[in-house]
Amino acid sequence: MKRFFLIYIAFLSAIFQAYPAKQDSAIPDELMNSLLKYAKVCQIIEQNYVDSVNYDTLCTNAIVGMLKKLDPHSSYLTPKQVRASNEVLRSGFDGIGISYNMIDDTLNIIQVIPEGPSERAGLEVGDKILYADTVCIAGRGLSNDDIQKHIRGKSGTVLELRLLRGKEIVKKRVKRGHIPINSVTSSYIVAPGVGYIMIERFAEHTVQEFENALKTLEKGGAKSLILDLRGNGGGYLLSAINLLSHFLPAGTPLLRTEGLHRQTDVRFSRLGYQMFTDKPLAVLIDGHSASASEITAGALQDCDRGVIIGSLSYGKGLVQQPYQLPDSSEVRVTIARYLTPSGRSVQKPYKDGVYLKTDTGGIYPDVYIAPDTAKMTAFQKAVIKKQVLVRTSLKYYLKNKELLNKFSNVDSFYSGVDMKPVYDVLNGELSSVGIDYSPDEMEESMQMFSRYLKALVARCIWGNGAYYESLNIESEEVKAAIDILGDSEKYLSILSINRK
Repeated sequence: MKRFFLIYIAFLSAIFQAYPAKQDSAIPDELMNSLLKYAKVCQIIEQNYVDSVNYDTLCTNAIVGMLKKLDPHSSYLTPKQVRASNEVLRSGFDGIGISYNMIDDTLNIIQVIPEGPSERAGLEVGDKILYADTVCIAGRGLSNDDIQKHIRGKSGTVLELRLLRGKEIVKKRVKRGHIPINSVTSSYIVAPGVGYIMIERFAEHTVQEFENALKTLEKGGAKSLILDLRGNGGGYLLSAINLLSHFLPAGTPLLRTEGLHRQTDVRFSRLGYQMFTDKPLAVLIDGHSASASEITAGALQDCDRGVIIGSLSYGKGLVQQPYQLPDSSEVRVTIARYLTPSGRSVQKPYKDGVYLKTDTGGIYPDVYIAPDTAKMTAFQKAVIKKQVLVRTSLKYYLKNKELLNKFSNVDSFYSGVDMKPVYDVLNGELSSVGIDYSPDEMEESMQMFSRYLKALVARCIWGNGAYYESLNIESEEVKAAIDILGDSEKYLSILSINRK
């Protein structure tokens, strides 16, 4: 009983620390009763449960369950998850600068980051990592966390790798360094006078990356711009506001946030940006464009500043605030809803923390184009799930590296590559992973497989940006954007419809 009394006192102390002794900060009776109920349950478990209990796990599960019932986006993150999230949105991480896939329980390098530690050390696409220092990596069924633990490390430290390159064992020493995670993943001139920039997430340095890409495109003759936010799940609100400030005059209302414990807050475009305020703009969105992406698309649509092209966006109109806990874990609690400048809410309806099946919510594009995934068959989904296309592209690239390196750019490769040898490799990979299919299923899938195989091979040759550049050649959204941006009458007509 004495032990529980001490726990109880500590529990109350924590509560009163959370609620300072101010008249307007009194603990509500309902909350106090609920907290005491929780403390009583802890006492019952501590004194009576049949086995020993990990109270940290018990508490974490209670927190997760509590937040899960609030809404779909309030959440709890472990200290490890907090670090991983911060890596993506803030400064990056220390490592060797590769992307990889596990194929047949072997780590295959599929991309070497330009000017990174691995490129300087001579690593190549297709190398298979057998040992990291003295630790065997291949054939052990290691998780991605286990692999990162052995490959990443403090900047300046050296990693000794034993690789399989073709049939030869190669040893390399890689000095680890800082690896930035870029949010602008592709930028190039997609058509005469038309620039293209893809933003994968809204991170700390997104706007700076955008500015650098835009300057390069304008030097290359870009007079209009396609901003690709497909697959962009959001990120920092401030990054979205600063990006919007490049397209709209300073002082333009961009969004409004409202919450029970927050004053209504209107955010405006900021002075000192405005790099692209008067040139034609098209924005691409899809069902994975969420949060900050929807803020961006919604503001541009409401302000008649650009034509929105694609499919209905995700529908996340809730704002989360992170709160650190004593053990460096974190709760991210929804504190407000956001509305577009015209007062539209993009939030999909939900109940008890689960989204309801409905077509409401999200940003509806000015020009609707059905997503490719809406047409995928069970056979196609199985091929993607088992990474058959990734395996095929890598094996084909390694067998034909000398031939492929003769192509000067993505366009010449896309139109000139002979796909029959690629299909031969594909058939072998389908057999090796045990996927059965009919001739009709293969014929129905060939156009999609060809498109993605070309993109994956292009990535092996030129890097990640070439993957998207290749996919865009047959993208209906990109084709529509190029057509609209090249026809000023059509462009202005779509914007005038928005005004009505």
